[in-house]
Amino acid sequence: MLRSTVGLCIIIVAGCWPLTTTEVRSEQAVKVDQADESYKDQIAAIHNAYWKSFAGADLWTIGQMWDQNDKSISAIFPAAATPAVGWDNIAESFRRAFSHNRDIKTDTRIIRTYRTGDLAWLISTVKFEAVQTQTGQPVLINRMFTTEIFALRGGVWKLVHYHGHNPEFAPPMEGPENMNVNVTVPKRAPSAVWAAYDKFGAAFQQKDLAQMFEVLDSDDEVSALQPTSPIPFLGIENVLASWKKTFADIESFTFDPQVLELSESGSTAWITDLSQFHIVFKDNPNEVRHFHNVMTTLIFRKRGHEWRLAHYHAHFGFSFDDHNH
Repeated sequence: MLRSTVGLCIIIVAGCWPLTTTEVRSEQAVKVDQADESYKDQIAAIHNAYWKSFAGADLWTIGQMWDQNDKSISAIFPAAATPAVGWDNIAESFRRAFSHNRDIKTDTRIIRTYRTGDLAWLISTVKFEAVQTQTGQPVLINRMFTTEIFALRGGVWKLVHYHGHNPEFAPPMEGPENMNVNVTVPKRAPSAVWAAYDKFGAAFQQKDLAQMFEVLDSDDEVSALQPTSPIPFLGIENVLASWKKTFADIESFTFDPQVLELSESGSTAWITDLSQFHIVFKDNPNEVRHFHNVMTTLIFRKRGHEWRLAHYHAHFGFSFDDHNH
């Protein structure tokens, strides 16, 4: 009932929720296919051990949490320019993070946990403190967001994707003189998931909230982590309100996917997207600004014969791999 009511609200008003409704809510929006919900404790334990090991620069222990046999595992680090794919590349990203930081301290809180079949994911906040190795300067990130995807492999939950970003980071916007014209067309393996991805992308580029709504998952099970927002958006109303706020400052934009990686397991799939965005802001309509390293994780779930977007996590990457954290 809520979904149809919200849909009518979007079509008539194109966004009628105040942004004050975007608080974090504590209830779990999980409909598990199996009665056993012990997975929550299991992946919470992995999550906590992961961040404890990160603080200790313990790469070996971190590696045991990943499915290293899966060549498609991936990670998007806050201070990276591109996603890392495969354990060797992920491990190298950790090594660089540890070489740039010492005396690391982390404090994490899980916001929400989801599961469908043998795939589960969580979203969390992490407080990160460290000292930069080269300069001795303190590093403090009060609220970093993460998306962590786990797969049940041989009865054990293993990490298969990680995405972390700092919403306080404001990337430099490049002017027309730096425009990247080398647009590539990523190859795609055949999958019905692409239809949902394309439908969402077309609606997103047109700033069409009503059409975006049509691609979203069930009312309470949708979430979004936006590039510069200090709060997560939970539930379909808040997620759509977050995009409405984003679109309010934009006159028009286009985006060109450069790298697309699809992973699919049963009724769950996720896409890792590296794109360049070209944006005209309303306060300066005569200039196009360019973002060349926008990285996004999109999680889809199959509902009947349709794939629907359940989680969206995007951030502005660095123009080069800095790997400070």
